[in-house]
Amino acid sequence: LDPDYAMAHSGLGAAYAMRTINRRDPDDLEKARVHLTRTLELDSELAEPYPWLCYLNIRLSRLETAIAMGRRGVKLLPNLVHAQYFLGLAFFAASEQDTANYQPAADHLFEATRVGPHWQASWFVLAYLALAQGDYRHAQQFAERLLVLNARGAGVPFIGADLVLALVRLREGRGAD
Repeated sequence: LDPDYAMAHSGLGAAYAMRTINRRDPDDLEKARVHLTRTLELDSELAEPYPWLCYLNIRLSRLETAIAMGRRGVKLLPNLVHAQYFLGLAFFAASEQDTANYQPAADHLFEATRVGPHWQASWFVLAYLALAQGDYRHAQQFAERLLVLNARGAGVPFIGADLVLALVRLREGRGAD
């Protein structure tokens, strides 16, 4: 109704960005970018678009920009689980270029679990991060936490915990028994 209402553009941008998770339609990324950019033109102090801009830039392999957007979101609203999660995810993606990014990834993902303990994606990425580091005990612990959340019906079930647990068993040489 109001083309200059920043929160509406932020919500539309987030919706289009979230649709890319399942649909993988590049048009959704572009629509998300347009709305999120418009949000910042209208109100650059609004925290909500920054985590989604972080995610969008991860998807576009613009990791430095993703981290900058994520940091801005965390600065403006540190108790927003999306802000902590997507910044952690950006650092995790950047760890392929520089292993020094593992620690900030873990720090922000842990903060995401503190802020939103039922945000299952954080537990999955923490499990995978630990697995990538060869920390099988923590990978198993985080994956089991995800399974508990799934069993309790805490949010939409997030798949992947079983895969992490199977990989831990294989890497430890325990097989699939």
